Amino acid sequence: GNGLVFNGSSNYVSCATNGGVPASLPGATYSVAAWVNAGPQSNKVIYGEGHTGNYTGVAAVFSLGSGVNSATSLRVVIRNNAGVAQLDRESIATVFDGAWHHVAWVDNGLGGAWLYIDGVLDAGDFSYTRSGFYSLNRVGLGALTQLTACCRLDGVLDEVRVYPFAITPLDVQVIQGNGTLGTGFQVNQ
Repeated sequence: GNGLVFNGSSNYVSCATNGGVPASLPGATYSVAAWVNAGPQSNKVIYGEGHTGNYTGVAAVFSLGSGVNSATSLRVVIRNNAGVAQLDRESIATVFDGAWHHVAWVDNGLGGAWLYIDGVLDAGDFSYTRSGFYSLNRVGLGALTQLTACCRLDGVLDEVRVYPFAITPLDVQVIQGNGTLGTGFQVNQ
């Protein structure tokens, strides 16, 4: 169809700052949703925000990707400019098993955060406390784009959506069904 196919080694999408992207700046309320189909893999990124002047592992990032403790879970990482992890947790539910799964990350900008997998709230606790500064200037699909791209996904992404507000559980269901939210954001906008 119209999904993005990544080979895990040489391809990814890199987007410069535009409007509300990167979305995860301090105090920002935002949501990210996408369909993913990928087999088990460790530390690969579906959606990532970084800074092109920084090396991987020592600067601010926000990423959704595969786990390191479990190659089938979804891992969420939020790190500040000093490289201090504000959040580094993995889902209870399975995402990376070679089948299609819908994932939705919701952050209220105040440390309240929720992860939905296939329309169901994950049983893990994703709340956190923000501190420090976050310099982000790049969005990557299928990789984390910093000074060099890393953590490249081997799989398929489709219908990646970023919203400048916290979507509700009902919104997650609507998005999963490829519907339009009543907030003025249309399909594929």
